Amino acid sequence: MIVKRFGIMTGIGVVVFFLIGLLFMNSYIHNTGAENVQMMETLSTTDQAIGFVEIDEHGNGIYLTKKTLPESVELLRSRMAEQGWTYTAQEGSGYFFEKDNQTVVLTTTVWQRKYRQIKVQHNIVNVADVHNK
Repeated sequence: MIVKRFGIMTGIGVVVFFLIGLLFMNSYIHNTGAENVQMMETLSTTDQAIGFVEIDEHGNGIYLTKKTLPESVELLRSRMAEQGWTYTAQEGSGYFFEKDNQTVVLTTTVWQRKYRQIKVQHNIVNVADVHNK
């Protein structure tokens, strides 16, 4: 009788634990964004450096990288130079580039501790080597 009750209680405990885990995972994905979680997985499991996530409500391109600050800045400078842009200045987290009398600002912020979010003004330049969708 005691063994039977213990088995039932253990089974209920496992189901409750599983449901709590599902709720936690659903909350994490909802708060982080499915596209971001997908890109985090891609960046963690491949040798890709920068991944495109989305265009925000202002038309800016949002990208993710796992590179450190110095590595990500050097990579951005290189990617921009490949497309004919010249680095002109840095103000805080903003990096300014010019080409043909046009200026674009790229900003970087720490995102989810291990990642850097890169925002490209008006998504004027594609800096990604990985694309969602």
